[in-house]
Amino acid sequence: MARFLSTIILTLGLGGALASCAQLAETTGPVGPFGPETKVWHSSSGFALTLSHKRYQYVPNLDELMGVCRQSLRLVSDDIAAEKGKDIIPFEDGEVIMKTARDDVMGVSTCKASVSVSYAVTG
Repeated sequence: MARFLSTIILTLGLGGALASCAQLAETTGPVGPFGPETKVWHSSSGFALTLSHKRYQYVPNLDELMGVCRQSLRLVSDDIAAEKGKDIIPFEDGEVIMKTARDDVMGVSTCKASVSVSYAVTG
């Protein structure tokens, strides 16, 4: 009986820990503690941007994660251009190179995305 009760308590504790992780990952967006890791290579005509986004997903949904990656690319590229005081030429989804992966043991899905961004010519 004691073994049965300790198993139930362990299961409930583990379930609570996983539920809190899921809540934390779902409430944070493209920025914040679970925001993307980015790398930028600048040139005179624009920049190349690569980011990696990880998210805990109890039920794998790579389409949702790819949408978050695209949104993060757009937000980060707008921020980089704003820091330089320039406008960018909007990029299409087809220009984005994207790879996804899933760690089933940890329940973490990863998206890596890259895009070349050009500055708009003003004159």
